[in-house]
Amino acid sequence: MHKCRALLYADVSVELADELLEKWGGVPRFVLENALVSEQQKKLESAIISVDLDAVVKCIGNPEGSDQVVHRLVHIHVADDFKSKVYCFASNFVAEQIYSQLFLTKRQQLIQFIAVSEGVGETGVLRGTLFERHAHDIIAGGGTFGCRQLFEKTTKVTALNADNKQITIPHLNTLLFADEQQVQASSGMYYRPHVNNYESVDSFIKPNLLFQMTSAKKHPCKQVGLNHVLELLGNPSNPTLYFVVPKDRFKEFKFQSYEDANGNTMKTPSYTNVKKIKQYVLEIDLTS
Repeated sequence: MHKCRALLYADVSVELADELLEKWGGVPRFVLENALVSEQQKKLESAIISVDLDAVVKCIGNPEGSDQVVHRLVHIHVADDFKSKVYCFASNFVAEQIYSQLFLTKRQQLIQFIAVSEGVGETGVLRGTLFERHAHDIIAGGGTFGCRQLFEKTTKVTALNADNKQITIPHLNTLLFADEQQVQASSGMYYRPHVNNYESVDSFIKPNLLFQMTSAKKHPCKQVGLNHVLELLGNPSNPTLYFVVPKDRFKEFKFQSYEDANGNTMKTPSYTNVKKIKQYVLEIDLTS
């Protein structure tokens, strides 16, 4: 992008191009061509304010016949093998803003949309993204949550009869950080990276609580990402990873395998700090 900017849009600063890329996603028309046209830049805000979940769902599978406004919010990402595609929000910024807007104006419709985990089809990624945002708000808001420890060799029958426990989390202000020094210089916060750059960790609470939001049945652990966060936290002696899931996923959610940097399943993590992690599943009741 920056090579194109330097050659054709030198009047657009690097900082502005990066800022617009973070908002719009990879849309050259708005990141470069119309970067300095305020009327064009307002179109994203207008699309977010007028967001309609029914229109978004209608867009899935029928992009040619959908509203152009929706196209600014939802993009099609093609897999590396060019054989499949997924529908994603244009950017993390868009996802955050859409969640906030819907939570304020159409909360019940939002909750109903993200509560569906079975048969999600092509809307699965969008649902998962909105569930993650909602789960962050619930965890940071504090409360007592049902949880269950996950064991590597637990059978399905054992899992269904496992003793459920509870964890009480205090209300915490959220620190959406872009610099790890912000984490090291603060305490008593609910920490979320500004960009999802920690594989297998969506948020954490000092000194030792890690959270991974998922509405899927399986969510393998990336040991590199876990190691990074544990080092950031000073390698706590008893780290705990909570898989935060919708209530209907809770009972059958199983121990998650570990993967190396190449995506290969590992019998056991190679990092000493990751080996210390205890896995739990934590339920979020979307109807309460």
